[in-house]
Amino acid sequence: MKPWVLFLAVALHAETGRDAWLRYSPRNPQTMPAVLATLGDSPVVANARDEILRGIRGMSGKTLRLESAMPKENAIVLGTLSAFPNLSANLPADAYWLKTVHSGNIDYTVVTAINDRGVLYGAFALLRKIALGQPIANLDEQQTPYAPIRWVNQWDRLDGSMERGYGGRSIFWDEGTRTPT
Repeated sequence: MKPWVLFLAVALHAETGRDAWLRYSPRNPQTMPAVLATLGDSPVVANARDEILRGIRGMSGKTLRLESAMPKENAIVLGTLSAFPNLSANLPADAYWLKTVHSGNIDYTVVTAINDRGVLYGAFALLRKIALGQPIANLDEQQTPYAPIRWVNQWDRLDGSMERGYGGRSIFWDEGTRTPT
C-alpha cells in the first residue's frame, strides 16, 4: 500500500448527521462579544444559554464568559422582557425580539421574549443569523411563530393533510385548528 493512501484515509472525516442542524460548523464569524449574560434562572433560558455557548464555540472556536447580571462590556444578553425595564414591546407568547441596545460605549445583543420558550426560539434565531453570516451589529427584529405548537420532524399541515406518506389525516390539526388532545 502506498503511504499517501493511509494519510488520505486518516485525513477524511465523514459527516455522521448526528448533530443534524445543530452541528455549528466552523465559520469565519463576525466580531463577537466575549460575554454571555443570562438574566433569570429558568431551565429553558439556561438551555438557550447553553445552546448559544455551544453554537459560538462551534462556529468560532471562542468560549464566551458567563455572567448573571448586566455586564459592563459588550455582550449577548438573554432573558425575558421583564428582566429589561428599559425595553417595551407588545409580543405574543413564544414570539421573540432580537435587539441591539446601545448604552454609552457598550453594545448589548439582547435576545428577549414574553416567556422562556420565546427566549429559546430567539437564541436559535441568533445562531442562525451568525451561521449564515448575517450582521448582528444593529438588530431590531421581532418574530412570532406561525403555529402555536412546534413539533420536531412533524409532517402535519395545519389544514389536517399530511406532508409525507403517512396514512390518514393529522391527529393534531383540522382545517387550521388544533384538535383536542
